[in-house]
Amino acid sequence: MKIIDQIVALGDQEAHTEGWLDRKDGKFKYSKVNRALTPEDIAAHLNGGTARGMYLTTVGKSHCLVLDFDDHGKEGVALGPTMAVAAVLEDHGIPHLIFRSGGGYGFHIWMFFEQPHSQKSLWALAKDVLASVDSDHEKFVPVASGALNQKKLDARGKLSHIEHGVEVLPKGDDHQNVAIPCGRSSVPMHRVRNGSVVSLEECSLDDLTFEFVPVADHVAEPQNIDGADKDAAFDCFIKNYPADDYAKWGGAGLALVAAFGKDDRWARDRWVEWTKTSGKFKPGDEDQWDGFKPKKYSPLSFWRIATRYGYRGPWPGKKKKVSDNDLDAFNDEWALMNVEGKVEFLNTKTGNVSNTESFNILTEPVENVRNAWKKWSRRRQFNGYTFAAPDYDGDKWNLFRGWPVEPTSGDASLFEKYVVEMLCRGDVDLAHWVMTFIADMVQEPWSPRPGSGLAMRGPQGSGKSFLGKCVKAALGDLALEVTNSARVTQQFNDLLVGKTALLCDEAFFTGSPQQQLMLKNLITADDWTFEPKNRKSFTTPNIFRMIATTNNTHAVAIDNDDRRWTIIQSVPSCPHDPTSRAARDWWAPFYRLIRDEPGVVLRYLLDYKVDKDLIGFPHFTEAKAEDKVSSDPLLQVLIHMVTTGACPDDLRGDGRVASGALFERVKERGGKWSSPQSLANDLRHRFGATSATGCVKIKRVDMRADGNGVITPVITKRTDYDGLRMPPLAELRAMVSGVTGQSYEGPDSWVAYEPDTAEHVEADPNGGDADAVERYVLERGKVEKEDIPF
Repeated sequence: MKIIDQIVALGDQEAHTEGWLDRKDGKFKYSKVNRALTPEDIAAHLNGGTARGMYLTTVGKSHCLVLDFDDHGKEGVALGPTMAVAAVLEDHGIPHLIFRSGGGYGFHIWMFFEQPHSQKSLWALAKDVLASVDSDHEKFVPVASGALNQKKLDARGKLSHIEHGVEVLPKGDDHQNVAIPCGRSSVPMHRVRNGSVVSLEECSLDDLTFEFVPVADHVAEPQNIDGADKDAAFDCFIKNYPADDYAKWGGAGLALVAAFGKDDRWARDRWVEWTKTSGKFKPGDEDQWDGFKPKKYSPLSFWRIATRYGYRGPWPGKKKKVSDNDLDAFNDEWALMNVEGKVEFLNTKTGNVSNTESFNILTEPVENVRNAWKKWSRRRQFNGYTFAAPDYDGDKWNLFRGWPVEPTSGDASLFEKYVVEMLCRGDVDLAHWVMTFIADMVQEPWSPRPGSGLAMRGPQGSGKSFLGKCVKAALGDLALEVTNSARVTQQFNDLLVGKTALLCDEAFFTGSPQQQLMLKNLITADDWTFEPKNRKSFTTPNIFRMIATTNNTHAVAIDNDDRRWTIIQSVPSCPHDPTSRAARDWWAPFYRLIRDEPGVVLRYLLDYKVDKDLIGFPHFTEAKAEDKVSSDPLLQVLIHMVTTGACPDDLRGDGRVASGALFERVKERGGKWSSPQSLANDLRHRFGATSATGCVKIKRVDMRADGNGVITPVITKRTDYDGLRMPPLAELRAMVSGVTGQSYEGPDSWVAYEPDTAEHVEADPNGGDADAVERYVLERGKVEKEDIPF
């Protein structure tokens, strides 16, 4: 009972609370009683009578700090977190008492202070203690309303960790009620060690010891804690660790490393000297020191433990006050980034971003400046990232830091010659589009994407990659050279941060459908989300401009209605073998320009008049028409149809085609349609085909000898297939020309399909008239074997 009296004496002596059960909701509640607690009140409380509570705070301060581990669901989730925090308190040398809560399922950990502390300082201590729990998969956080065992998911929806919200009392400066221990189902508890196993067991109040949390009577500058004081502190500190208990060696060493550092010779020597007093010491045990990593120990753990065991000397006080000059210099280099509630740190000199752990390691040599800067009212802070014009003055960090080179006056005629005469082969309109496209990205790299991209294909040595090198010379790190599409399309895409030009060399030409979709979004999406690894994702306007080059005959996969790509066929301009010395000499003046005078190219592009509407759509070229055809197997079949005038298997010549016959022709060319029906739907939507019945589908063509020994073809066919009626031939030819930009010659109207049999007959040793064979096929072809439809 004495301990309960000691606890009650630390609370408000003018009022307390009285517990009662609310029958409406079944919850136990407390009401204020405007008088001091009496010995009779406490005795009744301890003996199962009316439960009592106490107010922790008086005049805004409290002698007590209580950690409340609630188990509202009565699921047994409070024991593990309570044990983990109690272990940390023991390791830190912080005295505490543990009680099961009045409800019978949760736990309260009490800490007591001889002098009252503000709620802010008590919460700071609670936060430090909870953060010291060493667990890879659990996090302990102070909260006003507790919730243990909460699953937290990462951005991909996978389990990240378990969070324990530990309720911290007092919550504010006003009166804070807390149940007095040992009322209702509350009982005292203590940790019991049996070998390597530690458990939390009930005990009597007489088994507990009431102690105040040690605090320094006086402090000294760290450099003024001399050897004598440290030795006196060590002699008291080490009383907490029996030398013959091998398991205690690590705890003592960790506390010493946390207080003095692993490289401190005095601390290491005292620890080794102490371990050698044990009969369990063996040569080599001293090397344990090098492996100590005191994650859950604070620098004050050593001094708290020493004070508990009799040390009365000074503790290390606050380090020398940090000057404003030091803070200004640190503030010039670092900024705190608040990215949707998650904190990270930006080095504004290098542009590198660090999480809290990395930031602390990088700035450890100036730890005192760093810690003061975090609390400094003039600390630089930004609420996310943007990519904007140089005059941007919003609350985000502007990723655009200016052009890498200064524009200079000079002769840019070689650059102009390359674009107009060599790349665009004298096509002035195409050259103007290309110049506008790259001038726009140079003049306003922060402006929204134009919605179009540039692709160049051609043989090695044709000079197609030189355009990207010019852009790189003008934009520097604002341009990214990409040779592997996975680097752009992977989930963690932070390499794209701060880039406006993507120079893709052979990067996107064999990608999956998912990569093709990503490529489309890079060009046309209004916004882009960046997902840096181990950092918070953020979104900015899409500013990407894409220039792609390839040695393949097919530049990029495009739809027949593509509105994104300008495609150029690059033709060698250099008259020499690309691998020869003569070719290198021929190109040398061009490369000398961008190497020695990039500012000249930059000035030319900055002065070029930009028509943003022009580059909102691609420039149509013959190369693009070819790529449309090579990208679309259906278009290839349609071109064959409009030039021959015949639909596949249409023996009648009336423009009807069986869906299956067309599907086979398209699949032969690499078509990806999943079924004849899906292909037919595409033809209806894109080329105006309509549904038809009674369509012909050739099953096979057999070469057989007739009664005279002449080899003749016999067709096995069906004439009752569903399919499509194609538009009149002239209309379809016009639609195909509209897609490809090419004109096509052929019959005026649909003609009958001619099976490929004549050449086989002509080559037959029996002879035969090819024209007669074809007439036979058209007039006498018949079903040799009935084909039952399913």
